[in-house]
Amino acid sequence: MAAQYQSHNGGAVQTLRYLSGERQVEVGVFEAGEHQFTLDRRQTVRVLDGHMSVNGDTLLVGAEREFNAGDTVLIVCDGPVAYICFYA
Repeated sequence: MAAQYQSHNGGAVQTLRYLSGERQVEVGVFEAGEHQFTLDRRQTVRVLDGHMSVNGDTLLVGAEREFNAGDTVLIVCDGPVAYICFYA
C-alpha cells in the first residue's frame, strides 16, 4: 500500500496513512479547534508535538491513549498538534 493522504473536518485535520509491516499507521496534524470522531476500529494515539484534550483529559508530548471501535472522541487543541496513530 502506498502512502495515502486524507483531509478531514474541512481541512483542519491532515493525515498520511501507510503500512508498517502488517500494521496500518497514520501520522497527522490537528489544527486548533474541536474535532469529534466516532472510531471504526481499535487504535492507539500518541502525541508527537503540542498538547491536546481528549474527552476532557490533557495529553502532552509522548502521551498515549487507546480507543476501541465505536468510541466517540472529542479532541480539543489550542494550536497545531502532531500525532501518530497505530491501528489494531
